[in-house]
Amino acid sequence: MTLALLAQTALPYTRPFIQPLPVWDYWWAMLFPLVAAICIVYKGVKVSHIGELPRAAATMAAWVILAFVAAAVGIYFLVKLLR
Repeated sequence: MTLALLAQTALPYTRPFIQPLPVWDYWWAMLFPLVAAICIVYKGVKVSHIGELPRAAATMAAWVILAFVAAAVGIYFLVKLLR
């Protein structure tokens, strides 16, 4: 396979990096699936029985999201205070 043919076949796979989806206005909504996926994988390794996984992952996800909200509110007020 020549280099030109390889570059031509790989070009469609680079499209998301060249022209990403316009999600700038609702980037915060992407945090929920990211947090859920990380919590499911993390708790999937830690729980002793698979039946405990949904509750443990949901609890951890809630704490992580609450920590994000608390950090955002704290930073908001810190910036307002220092202005």
